[in-house]
Amino acid sequence: SLEIEDVPAGLYTLNVAGADVGVIEAVQMRFGVRGHISFRDPESYGMRYLDFEPRGEMIRVLKGQDVILEIEFPVE
Repeated sequence: SLEIEDVPAGLYTLNVAGADVGVIEAVQMRFGVRGHISFRDPESYGMRYLDFEPRGEMIRVLKGQDVILEIEFPVE
């Protein structure tokens, strides 16, 4: 799962190891703007199928071509 907050409302691309794996919609909530995306294997209600390996990979959240979050996911 990945959550973003305190960003402008809109759509953000989740990129793992150079591949776009999902879109996060950040929306205005009562206490600010928030967005999230969740993955699971096996797929479950409300979660997308985890068909990629995030461990040890660079995780980026993009707004257009701009990187708003970048972190290397731990191996373990």
